[in-house]
Amino acid sequence: MGLILRNLMGMTDIKLNDQVIALSTDLAMKSAANTYLAANLRATTPEVRQFIAGLLTQKVTAHDSLTALILKKDWAQPYISPTEQMAHANQQSNWLLNQEQQHK
Repeated sequence: MGLILRNLMGMTDIKLNDQVIALSTDLAMKSAANTYLAANLRATTPEVRQFIAGLLTQKVTAHDSLTALILKKDWAQPYISPTEQMAHANQQSNWLLNQEQQHK
């Protein structure tokens, strides 16, 4: 069973923190926005396009607000070099894998 699933089910002492929740939600919002954009491009009637465009606008607005929070809290550093970003992501991945191993 994965670490996140165990966290959600309360089966471990590790708690989901605000950063993990925000970054996961950010990823989900990006995916939803891409889906709405694809649906809007495939829609054949103006009414359906307008409806989907409204949903897309909501997702983009919500994503914009969440991104502002993530940047304000310094949970992401988009202006550091790509090498530093990769090193940081690697460090976080290693930490997560270590947590997973400790709770098996």
